[in-house]
Amino acid sequence: MCPNQLFSSFFLVSLLLLLFSIFINSSRADDTSFENCPSSICENGLNISYPFWRLDSHNPTSSQYCGYPGFGIFCSETDRILYIFEDSFYVKEINYNKRSLTLVDIDALDSRVCPRVHHNLTIDDDLPLVYSELGMNLTFYYNCTGSLPDPTHTLDCLTSGGIKSYLFVEDYDPEDLNWYRTYEKKVVAPVTEGGWTGEIGVAMDEGFVLN
Repeated sequence: MCPNQLFSSFFLVSLLLLLFSIFINSSRADDTSFENCPSSICENGLNISYPFWRLDSHNPTSSQYCGYPGFGIFCSETDRILYIFEDSFYVKEINYNKRSLTLVDIDALDSRVCPRVHHNLTIDDDLPLVYSELGMNLTFYYNCTGSLPDPTHTLDCLTSGGIKSYLFVEDYDPEDLNWYRTYEKKVVAPVTEGGWTGEIGVAMDEGFVLN
């Protein structure tokens, strides 16, 4: 092998080793294992451990500290908030053994008399979360200018004049109400099936579970 070929081969091998070393070091830096991520206790007692991490209390939109991207929890004496796609949810419980997370829509928190939720939460591949099999959906139709067929509840507390709001539970939601063109907004709110007793505010305040 001529000197030029030898030098080219040596250079190529060195470059490959360098790139491999960078990749390994990067992987180690991104290794947010339990041992590498310190736990934290919120002022209100919530234990925050990997894959969750604590947001800077002075900057709720601060960058990731240590944990899974998007799993930052903002803590204060009264709040423990997880932001999912810019919507706010109160963290009611984290069960690390069962790998489950119980959330309450911030709009429904402590609003048992007349909850008015605004968030349609869709879990996609951006977050490693799935809805619990024990969950069910409440579907709200707000500010309807006409009657909807066979609702589970008419929300009298959100009725004003001829404008009404309705609730459908799980499979009782008609397949397509767009034909009626009578409602301003549709919101699908997950709840825990065991927490549904017909009391809307109670069910919403109990929250829903993600695994």
